[in-house]
Amino acid sequence: MKLMMKTSSTSELLKMMSNENEKSLDARIVGLSSPEGRNEILVYVEICGEHGSEKKSYLVPMERFDSVMLSPKRVPYAIDTDTLECLEGLDALARALHRAYGILAYGSCSHKKLYRKLIEKGIDREIAAEAVAIVSDKGYIDENGLAIRMCELCLKKYWGKSKIIQKLREEGYDEEAVDSAIEYLSEIDFSEQCALLIQKRYLKVPSDRYEMQKMCASISRYGYNGSEIKGGIQIFRESFI
Repeated sequence: MKLMMKTSSTSELLKMMSNENEKSLDARIVGLSSPEGRNEILVYVEICGEHGSEKKSYLVPMERFDSVMLSPKRVPYAIDTDTLECLEGLDALARALHRAYGILAYGSCSHKKLYRKLIEKGIDREIAAEAVAIVSDKGYIDENGLAIRMCELCLKKYWGKSKIIQKLREEGYDEEAVDSAIEYLSEIDFSEQCALLIQKRYLKVPSDRYEMQKMCASISRYGYNGSEIKGGIQIFRESFI
């Protein structure tokens, strides 16, 4: 993904410092440091123009350090506006990564769910996609494993197969993860699962036809098909009465 992206803050700063005359702009890197315990580089930049000077710092993720030409051995040195804009984009990426790791620390997410959460927090779409790609490459998102754990949680709620699969798709799991979930669920006896739901929620099977129809309609909303409901009622009668 191309990260040489111009942001409004950089554009406004360049315009202010150069008074719309790029030749009057003097930007230079005056220092680099590596914050302890963090996988990123802090780059210090001084920007001088006709209207004065300003110092700014930019975070650069180590995963994208090679995308910008930085040399700690010859500080200070001048940089052009393209490099300055690249630093701005990398800084936005670093801050998006902070957000992503914070979200994942709070709870597991699929790729799409993490992307949506970053967008909701105001992260640029391109930057959000890049952040998700980085945390995924580092092994922080195991969609297949997460999908299986989601299935386990749904089964504890006595959900049927179709509702579980719908939930996975709503949560943004990719098709490979959904396929893994379907394979896992193929080992589950959903008629027996339905019988457990009847025991938990209804305690008994109604003898009244209208009440039976109401119960079956309610059970279907848990994701069970007709044959599973019929089988569940039979298992309930044989095992729980």
